[in-house]
Amino acid sequence: MKKEVVKANSKSDILERFRTLEYHSQLLFTILISVGVISLWRGMWLLMDLFFFPGQELISGVFSMLLGLTILAATGTMIKVLR
Repeated sequence: MKKEVVKANSKSDILERFRTLEYHSQLLFTILISVGVISLWRGMWLLMDLFFFPGQELISGVFSMLLGLTILAATGTMIKVLR
C-alpha cells in the first residue's frame, strides 16, 4: 500500500486542514498564534526603542515608520515579481 503524501504548501490547503479541526483545537491554535504574534511585536518594539535613536522618541518613531514602509514596499514588489 502506498502512503499518500499530504502537501500543505498552498494557503487553501492549510486553511482546509484548519477547518477540519475540532472547535477547541481551532481556539487553542488561534490563541497560540495570537500570543506568538503579540510577543514578537512587543519584543521588536522594545528593541527598536533601545537601538534606534534611544532617548529621541520622535526621530526613532519616524525612522521606524520609514523602515516599516520600506520593508512593506519591498515585499509587495517581490510578490509581484515572483508571480
